[in-house]
Amino acid sequence: MTRPFEGIRVIDVTHVLAGPFAAYQLAVLGADVIKVEHPDDPDQSRGVRHRQGAQPPQHGHRAS
Repeated sequence: MTRPFEGIRVIDVTHVLAGPFAAYQLAVLGADVIKVEHPDDPDQSRGVRHRQGAQPPQHGHRAS
């Protein structure tokens, strides 16, 4: 059975949870998803990781 998005290529450059989840759903429906992300700053769906030597951000503050 052919999936609805088979034959469609998607480039995923999203970072926050909704974007990667949407790309995942497109892949489930048959799209060929190419994920592009910075190796030191992966999207949030991969869990919380911090750059080497950086302190985790405090609630309500951005990391420098």
